[in-house]
Amino acid sequence: MNAIRILTLVVAVIACVAPVSAARAEGSIAVVDVRALMNDSKAAKSIQDQLVKHREKFLADLSKQEQKLRDEEQTLAKAQATLEKEEFAQKVKEFEESKLKTRQMVQDQKRALDEGVNEATNTLRTEIFKVVEKIAEEKKYDLVLTRQNVVVGSQNLNITDEAMKRLDKSLSSVKLKIK
Repeated sequence: MNAIRILTLVVAVIACVAPVSAARAEGSIAVVDVRALMNDSKAAKSIQDQLVKHREKFLADLSKQEQKLRDEEQTLAKAQATLEKEEFAQKVKEFEESKLKTRQMVQDQKRALDEGVNEATNTLRTEIFKVVEKIAEEKKYDLVLTRQNVVVGSQNLNITDEAMKRLDKSLSSVKLKIK
């Protein structure tokens, strides 16, 4: 008899809780491909174009520095026979200092470029969040997932195209600031 009462009570609780759980599970969901926005938007392409130009300039400067060091090394090697030991040792020390300064300059330029890219990327990411949030608010989406987190879903849940149009309108380029 007690078992029947307990079973009846459990069934009653489940019957009361199930509709509440189902009501909570209902809601509108959207999916956005953040990678596509980060790679294919006008702002993303502007960052990429600027990055290519900065890298080309960086590599050209680096090539000049390397050639200068090679020339200095050859001059030093030729001068070894004609210089006194102390004078040659001083020239070697100056050459090593020059190499060290060049290495430090390269590291500083690379760090500055990385920081500039990170700052520009964060600006883009922030704008993507604002655009998607605005779409979710307007269309009353309860949840927006990234495409990378969805295994299977209907294509009509995808708001990437609309987000791309709005993103391109609100942020067509991002200045890559290299300090």
